[in-house]
Amino acid sequence: MKIAVIFDAFEKSGGGYFQSICTAKLIDQLRSDNYDINFITMLPNSDKELKKNNIYTLNFSKQKSSRLFYILSQSKIINFFFKKINLINPFSRFLKNNKFDLIIFLGPSFYINCCNEINFIVNLYDLNFKFNNYFPEYKNENVFNDTKSLVTKSVDRAYKILVDSDRTKNELNDLFNCPFEKITVYPFSSYLLSIWENSKDKLDTTNLLTNLKIKNNEEYFFYPAQFWAHKNHRYIIDAAIELKEKNNFNFKIIFSGSQKGNYKYIKELIKKNDLEKNIIIYDYLTNDEILALYFKCKALIMPTYVARSTLPLYEAFYFKIPVIYSKDILDKKLEEFVLAVDLNNPKDLSEKILKFNLLNNEINNKKQSAHSYFMKYCTDEQKRKIIKNLLNEFRYASRRWVEN
Repeated sequence: MKIAVIFDAFEKSGGGYFQSICTAKLIDQLRSDNYDINFITMLPNSDKELKKNNIYTLNFSKQKSSRLFYILSQSKIINFFFKKINLINPFSRFLKNNKFDLIIFLGPSFYINCCNEINFIVNLYDLNFKFNNYFPEYKNENVFNDTKSLVTKSVDRAYKILVDSDRTKNELNDLFNCPFEKITVYPFSSYLLSIWENSKDKLDTTNLLTNLKIKNNEEYFFYPAQFWAHKNHRYIIDAAIELKEKNNFNFKIIFSGSQKGNYKYIKELIKKNDLEKNIIIYDYLTNDEILALYFKCKALIMPTYVARSTLPLYEAFYFKIPVIYSKDILDKKLEEFVLAVDLNNPKDLSEKILKFNLLNNEINNKKQSAHSYFMKYCTDEQKRKIIKNLLNEFRYASRRWVEN
């Protein structure tokens, strides 16, 4: 069976890029099962991490013509003409010329629109464009419609859809009437964990933190997230203002993430409230620096309005780091492992920070349980089994019409 794995994420896309890298590595490890696996890239240099892992890639070079064809084909008249002369999308032609039996989209890709008459599997990360469309990053009409179109096409035509949690599975069923049997829960995969496994004996945490100007005994909370409004950095700032007013701010809060739409606003709020000594922003960190920050932080704080699960959440579970997370946002199985905070009440966060050391027993129980959960359900071995089962199921089904 010949399989195309579509890798079209770019490095600055954040978690989606690293999720794609991890899943690509797991799929590549299934070559021993006699699958003919081919990795297809779209963007220049997007395959550099794949090459580091000795994964060979093919490049689809006709992205512009493929997108233009798709746009033109939305006209019924033009589409009728294309069919009349047997003209198909360049991406579809590429797939057919290479005789692929199955396509795996590592994330929600535009090219799902061009995947005509070939079975595919897709990993849909979240459905929050339906719940949180009041945030500026979801307001763009084209982005909203394109995302909705991709999800709808996936529900209608995909062989299987991967989602991060049971809650997302239920939401996909409720919002898009997607049959449960088409949906498979596939937890997020952290590329950082594999880096840690390969470098833990060489990681100089003290030196790395010194270079980041963090003193050896300095206490801090950590929030690694791109600066989108829905990531809710403002909530942490509001809690910090209250802590400062009470003279209880004897630690730091560290933000790290790409400079997205809300970055300037957050910087201005920090400056306006004279919090520059307490809230530190790192625009870019190496993987080793992120690891060092994880190991020394008091807790991960994630007051996001979206995400039934996240990569940093699973990283914290693995490293046994306490987590403070938004109430009623996570999948219910995961919320029991965190200290939940009310997003409508920043005081809830400030009080939990003040009482943090008094919650020692509760926090230790949660982080131990979280680590056990991760080791049972979220390891690479578990996720590799999920992918392998899907491929085996498809290969068996496809023998109804072709030998493979």
